[in-house]
Amino acid sequence: FLADRAERHRASREPLDDLLGRFHFLVRYRFRQELELEQPAEPLDVYGDPADLDRILVNLVGNAVKYTARGRVRVSSGRADGRVRLEVADTGIGIPRDALPFLFNEFYRASNAKAAGESGTGLGLAIVKLLVARYGGEIGVASEEGKGTTMTVTLPPSPGPPQTPASA
Repeated sequence: FLADRAERHRASREPLDDLLGRFHFLVRYRFRQELELEQPAEPLDVYGDPADLDRILVNLVGNAVKYTARGRVRVSSGRADGRVRLEVADTGIGIPRDALPFLFNEFYRASNAKAAGESGTGLGLAIVKLLVARYGGEIGVASEEGKGTTMTVTLPPSPGPPQTPASA
């Protein structure tokens, strides 16, 4: 399915600021939760299908919001080791240590996520991992149960100089 979808959709250079701005609005007005955005002064572009990049953010930010009843959700971006880094951190329920090795498996849901009563299929993070890998990236997780979770995605930067509003 995902390979077929890649052939039907065209990847392009996408300004990360634009993608993050849409999610800031969505979280604030739909979920009534504040989303902290930390972005560098210089523009960051990534290469990918806009729908795929949106799907990555929807799943990561959606999970952070879903499992943070009280607290905060922070999305930061920047450069690290020549790559674009995107970090989604929350102060939510966290993930049990024994669940971390299985987190990106299809249909897997951590025990505390099930107990929280939130709906989910266990496919979101598996899809995110596949999409991130499609564009030559990596995803990692750091979490402590009861304290929160940080998901970190690194992607290669888009080739060429970054787009600015005047050149987009």
